[in-house]
Amino acid sequence: MGYSEDDLAWMDIQRLILEAEPDYEATNVPKSPFRKKFHDLVTNPKFDAFIMSFIMLNMVQMAMAYEGITENM
Repeated sequence: MGYSEDDLAWMDIQRLILEAEPDYEATNVPKSPFRKKFHDLVTNPKFDAFIMSFIMLNMVQMAMAYEGITENM
């Protein structure tokens, strides 16, 4: 079974779509200086570590709150 020219063109377009790797860092940067500062803050790897540390501290706090829970609970 052979493919028509339209089928081959469609497959080429689908391959290009699947292989595309857009540069989100360059395309999603806000133009406003105020918004750009927040964008730079939240895309910083240190901010990611900061948020993760608070998530971990929250998990520890929740675990400590239930340390003396009864066996029935």
